[in-house]
Amino acid sequence: MFTRLLTVLALVFFIYPVSLVSNADDKQPLDILPHQEPCFAKKIPQLSMLPANIPIILVMGHEFRNKDKCVPLHITFTWSNNYVRGDGYTHYSLDYVQTFPGELWYRVDKEEFTITANPAHWQGTSMIRKFKGHGQLCKRFDNKNACTELQKFDPEHTRAKKIVGNYLSSLSYSYPAVTTHGQEVPVSLHAISTLFEFINYANKWSPDGGHIKINNPNLVSFDFRELVTEASRQGVYSTTIQYNNNNEPENASSGHKGRLGIKLDFDQRCEGDDRSDMDPCKQVQELLSELKSALDFRDSYMDALPLANSDKHLAHLVADGLQLRNPYKARLTPELVEKNSGYTNPVDLSIHVPDYCDECEAKPYCKWEGDIVRKHEEDHKEYFQNNQHARSMLGDQQYRERLYPGDAQRHKAVARIRAEMEIDAYNQMAKYIHDMLNAKISDSGCTFSPEFLVELADLAARIH
Repeated sequence: MFTRLLTVLALVFFIYPVSLVSNADDKQPLDILPHQEPCFAKKIPQLSMLPANIPIILVMGHEFRNKDKCVPLHITFTWSNNYVRGDGYTHYSLDYVQTFPGELWYRVDKEEFTITANPAHWQGTSMIRKFKGHGQLCKRFDNKNACTELQKFDPEHTRAKKIVGNYLSSLSYSYPAVTTHGQEVPVSLHAISTLFEFINYANKWSPDGGHIKINNPNLVSFDFRELVTEASRQGVYSTTIQYNNNNEPENASSGHKGRLGIKLDFDQRCEGDDRSDMDPCKQVQELLSELKSALDFRDSYMDALPLANSDKHLAHLVADGLQLRNPYKARLTPELVEKNSGYTNPVDLSIHVPDYCDECEAKPYCKWEGDIVRKHEEDHKEYFQNNQHARSMLGDQQYRERLYPGDAQRHKAVARIRAEMEIDAYNQMAKYIHDMLNAKISDSGCTFSPEFLVELADLAARIH
């Protein structure tokens, strides 16, 4: 984490780092900082009117002037960590991918820069794209140091935890060593994973307090010229940290080996989610997520069916079900689902499907998405054609009111029809995606991992 000092004329603002410690009840601390817009100091009118050589901000001990540059960014961590304790029994593996916002400051006249990013301080998209882990913990040893009680944690027992409302990964880096106002400021690196734990019905384990930490600046290298070039052209800069027991900093836990990929995306149009250069084989793999999503929607509608008392209530119950099944994804609000979905008019049976192929999307994957949604809406259309009562209930207000004079009964009946229609349509969508995926696998010439094929088989078994 980091501390920033902003001097505005004779006024000084302090922004303190958010604590990484949560209490036992997982309640959020009261001193939550408001999100700042990245590079906010560059957008304050009083500062922009100062002479070019006047310092306007101090970041991690580095002083930047009005003429120096600040560039907003999104960082993606791709972190793979393996830990083995010296007892020979206790170990875990964790793999996760997260994108979160931040900023780069750099001097225009020499090689000096800072990178600060985390989802608690900065406004911007923050999302966990992948989170998987497993491990085991020896709880008791006999007098010969043999483990007598071993607790295993499977992938379903691994979870990320929020702090101050966010999955709080963070990165801060400063270079080079400088002396500021008589104080020596060394080269600094702090890379911290999101908080995580292993938990099942009877046990909870948070190794090293639930964070992986890297704070040895010798482990990372940034090419300043390339970094600045990518920042100026709104491109992407990537680097990697490899670490093991021999080069971990002294104050970090022993027994860790791993790799941290760091991608800095300066193109704000895609908010850190530019998939336009996605590998063709990866695009085929992504269809597995579409298959899981279709089944999760179907099952969420099935759970909501007996409970929903209105269309609006149904939408919120489905959103709750999706969040429960996908805890690390951003919540799909009913408004967001509607914005990104197709639509079939029950009156004239016309179909609308959004164009998913914008500049940030992978191609031809975005076309596959459109085909999937169009098939979904064609199933809606067929449902209406074969069920005049459902078509009239959703498209004819007078019919609804004549059949169900009472508001509560009418709203509940509409919700039930909507849920039944979507349960069938999402199951048909899953079949369509499954067939599409198998065809792409056969035609792609790609090699897929055993884990991918096992997950595909598990999802296929869920299709009705």
